[in-house]
Amino acid sequence: MDGRQASLLLCSSMALFASYSISGTTLRAPIRRTITRNARNPQTRLISALRLTGPCRAQARCRRSIPLVKCSTSATTTVDSILQTADDFPMLIDGKLRTKGSAGVSPVINPATEEPFAYAPSASIDDLNDAVMAAKGAFSSWSTLDYESKVAYLERFALEVKKDAENIATILTKEQGKPYASALGEIKASADRIATVSALGPLEAEVLHEDEKTRTEVHRVPRGVVAAITPWNFPVLIAASKAASALLSGNTVVIKPSPFTPLSTLALGKAAERADLPPGVINIVSGGDDLGKALAEHKDVRHISFTGSVATGKKVMATAAAGLKRVTLELGGNDAAIVLEDVDIGPAVSNQRNNCRTGI
Repeated sequence: MDGRQASLLLCSSMALFASYSISGTTLRAPIRRTITRNARNPQTRLISALRLTGPCRAQARCRRSIPLVKCSTSATTTVDSILQTADDFPMLIDGKLRTKGSAGVSPVINPATEEPFAYAPSASIDDLNDAVMAAKGAFSSWSTLDYESKVAYLERFALEVKKDAENIATILTKEQGKPYASALGEIKASADRIATVSALGPLEAEVLHEDEKTRTEVHRVPRGVVAAITPWNFPVLIAASKAASALLSGNTVVIKPSPFTPLSTLALGKAAERADLPPGVINIVSGGDDLGKALAEHKDVRHISFTGSVATGKKVMATAAAGLKRVTLELGGNDAAIVLEDVDIGPAVSNQRNNCRTGI
């Protein structure tokens, strides 16, 4: 080990204990524990300042990037050399990649190490309003666009997701914890899901009654801005499924991923931007639980598609009722599997185990 490596090791060791300022409150605790606690309470104001004690001293702010850390020796390093910044994971708002959330940034924890490996932008209410307004503004032209053109856009979107599958899978493994092979399978399945939805065909009118005098038809029309709120377990697949279904039926979308797994979903925004989808058609914003609540309550959201817990689902339904919004809920539960006497037990158990992997 040379002198520089030894100095950096000393710097890292001394950095294990530090004085923090979080939401104006000063705490003294191990760095990893403090950041983890903050990450699991995303609505808390983010780490606003960091000053290391002992021979290694630094002043850092969770902004666009973190300044150089200087030790008492001549050795230097940067936190950015270890952690990816919010610049690497921009939000998508009105067709533009937005690297800075007005509410700052939030650390994303790798569950394998219980330590942060990257920062995600935290959207403020202003950022959210921009996203919803962009979706609302794009609705008129997108909803009247012919079906073939919508399919062409979605096919390009699916292709861009598939091209970047290995990169997105690596991100997903780091933030969610599933094995890389499973993560890669999810990303490829997400691209396939977008393509599959695109191949369903247009929604034709359904004839309920017809005779010599009357004809009764049901026409399904787009509703407007759809809020897609997704969980941590299959963040990309669920986001892609919600977005593709909403877009193909003429709606525009604002996606808000789980604060535990925002980065892989934000990567979908890059794919949508490369696919040159019309500005505002799909928007992706990241933040804590309060952001999801604000999105569901937004007056210009006409449909809420939520996947998550029963408790939160009840709140979403209550919120939707106040504005007479349509709701799609996919909630967790402990529903029994009914196995009859003539069933082959082996495949039945295997199928039930696979269904339980959702873990919502």
